[in-house]
Amino acid sequence: MDCLVIEQFYPRTGVDGVDEQPVYGKEVDQYRTALGASFDDEFIFKKVMKSRGKARTWFVPGDVICHRIGLMEDRCDLLRPMGDRLYSTYKVDVSIYEAEIEEARREAIEGHKWKVHRRKTLFVVIDPQGRALVVARQHWGDSFTILMEQLCPMLKIHQQYACKPYRVAASWCAFKTMHRYAMEHCDRNMNTVQFLKCIRYAETIYMRRVALKNRTGSGRIVQMYKYRALKHKDFWNRCFNMIDEGQSVPLSVRHIRDHFCARWIAVSPDEMDWYLSCIWWPEWKRGGPVRFQRFKKGYGGRMWK
Repeated sequence: MDCLVIEQFYPRTGVDGVDEQPVYGKEVDQYRTALGASFDDEFIFKKVMKSRGKARTWFVPGDVICHRIGLMEDRCDLLRPMGDRLYSTYKVDVSIYEAEIEEARREAIEGHKWKVHRRKTLFVVIDPQGRALVVARQHWGDSFTILMEQLCPMLKIHQQYACKPYRVAASWCAFKTMHRYAMEHCDRNMNTVQFLKCIRYAETIYMRRVALKNRTGSGRIVQMYKYRALKHKDFWNRCFNMIDEGQSVPLSVRHIRDHFCARWIAVSPDEMDWYLSCIWWPEWKRGGPVRFQRFKKGYGGRMWK
């Protein structure tokens, strides 16, 4: 069983929003082996079944909390199953990059931040939980290369001059969405079809995001039009169900729930990123249930209509 051991990570007193369940049987032996425990070490293992609120960004279902009996410690070790996704062509040997990938994973976990790493034949996206999407291939398409250049420039001109902030924000939105889709819908060793879907989603998000030019931050400076076609009803029902389940959604979703006949609403670029990150949902039909544009003169200062 491939697991990532994070030492002194989980508070012994527990975390609000994390549901734990004791582990018994054969699983215990697997976890002891993963920890490298000796025969006289005694542990109590608990598995994270669900995490809510802010705890969702720190702990994921499947994490195993390791309480060492007889040792009073403020924080316990955590076992996290390796959820990496890998796509590699036969011309590239990923093993030569293992040390670099692990170093990037360590920085992502310790800094609790997203991390990207790039080489000529390698691109890696790692989330704050340490799960990596690894893509290794000899040739990259021009469109995808543009996305990578915004965050990890290799061309000399891009290294000398800073990229525009809205292009950087668009790349982050694209890569985070690609990573989430891979974690939920792709095999551990991705096939070509799954990889091409990831690329298509990332490139589509990037193009729609940069079309608004210089729009970044949390101010409500983007005009979002809501399509009223019946085919988009399932998308909004899923969003409304997320509210009922206590999940985090933009304020505009709650507003649309209360005023479903609204034609448009002012949203922030961060909210726009959230909607674009839903592009891989089955409920997202064709171009999506919304479109974004910059405010024009004469809208009267209204925030919705």
